[in-house]
Amino acid sequence: MEKAIPVLALALAGLLAACSGGAERYPFNGAYFDAKAGPVDKKQTRAVFFVNVAQASQSLEGARRAGEYEATRYCIEHYGTSDILWSAGPETAGISEADVLTLQGACDP
Repeated sequence: MEKAIPVLALALAGLLAACSGGAERYPFNGAYFDAKAGPVDKKQTRAVFFVNVAQASQSLEGARRAGEYEATRYCIEHYGTSDILWSAGPETAGISEADVLTLQGACDP
């Protein structure tokens, strides 16, 4: 029975990871957003990036926070810093007709 407990715990952890797809989701201002970050032109530099936040009309403030969070993750992952020089930052970006909030900036290593 003692060997069954670790096996059961590993199976449960695997099941939970499979259900979530391994991605962590956090609510911002009470809503969940799909946010994707990527380089504007990866052939030139990965430092200059964009973030698209879908379904931004749920909460403009929440979408801005979700975009800022995703931008911070992007810069930490690629440059080890959370410093960002914004060209279209969370405080100024608006929602497009396609219900997407787009932020743009550069990681400042």
